[in-house]
Amino acid sequence: MAHIALFGGAFDPPHLGHQQIVAYLLEQLIADQVWLVPVGRHSFDKQLSPAEHRLAMVELAMSRLEQQYPERADQFRVEHYELDSGQVARTYQTIKALARQYPEHQLSWVIGSDNLAGFERWDNYRQLLTEHPVYVYPRQGYPLHHLLLGMEALDEAPTVRASSQHLRQMAAAGRDITDWVPPLVAEYIDHHGLYRHHSPELGRRDLATAHQR
Repeated sequence: MAHIALFGGAFDPPHLGHQQIVAYLLEQLIADQVWLVPVGRHSFDKQLSPAEHRLAMVELAMSRLEQQYPERADQFRVEHYELDSGQVARTYQTIKALARQYPEHQLSWVIGSDNLAGFERWDNYRQLLTEHPVYVYPRQGYPLHHLLLGMEALDEAPTVRASSQHLRQMAAAGRDITDWVPPLVAEYIDHHGLYRHHSPELGRRDLATAHQR
């Protein structure tokens, strides 16, 4: 039985902080594999970039990880379940569906500390915590406080300072984001003109926390 850490998010765009957490989970042997789960339809009706763009960017980010950690290339991948389902994203529904699909694996969920304040508003959050471990990594400005029973703080993980929302705003303003995202992701954003018409009024909360549901 393999332990699979499911790392959900909008990944709009995926940034180096996401890569750091994937690498940390594997290097510290917290999980045998990490599967990134891009959200399909957001439960809070947040405006997302088209799924095909977000999926392409996540796959490019993972290809960068493969170059950096070739010995771990078979330990991370992109899980398409939410993108393919066409349903509003609900974490508990997703993890139960994947548990049925992969009964031979133990599944856990990975969130940022920015999710803690609203976690008790997630659908079936008690069942999620009872049935599956939930790992919490540090996000800048969101201390690892007030964890619920069933959560485990990743105290030693690198603090993620990047914010997908801020990166979208930077890109919309014509500012350089190459220090914050993998090179191929930066090229993809520029080539497809993503975020050029982004409005700061859309998605004031970071869409990288799309699994607040």
